[in-house]
Amino acid sequence: MWCKDCKIETLDKTCPVCGSETIEDIPTEVYYCTHCHTPVIKRINDAQKDICPLCQEKMKYLTADLRPVFPEERRLLELLPP
Repeated sequence: MWCKDCKIETLDKTCPVCGSETIEDIPTEVYYCTHCHTPVIKRINDAQKDICPLCQEKMKYLTADLRPVFPEERRLLELLPP
C-alpha cells in the first residue's frame, strides 16, 4: 500500500501518519539511460532509482507516465465532446 500524501509505503489501508486512504500499487517513474539508450521503469521508493541497472550510470528522469498518443487518437479526442 502507498500513501500519495506522505509518499510512504505501509501495510494498512489508511496511512498511519496522515490518516488518508492508501492505494494498492506503488507508483513508478520512467528514467532514460543516455549511455544504454534505454528507458527504464523504476518504483518511486527505489533507493537507486536514478542508476541504470544495466551499466550503473546515472539516468535522466523522463516522466511519471508514458503513453503513446497517435495522430489518429489525438484527432478523435479533439472531436469528442467533453
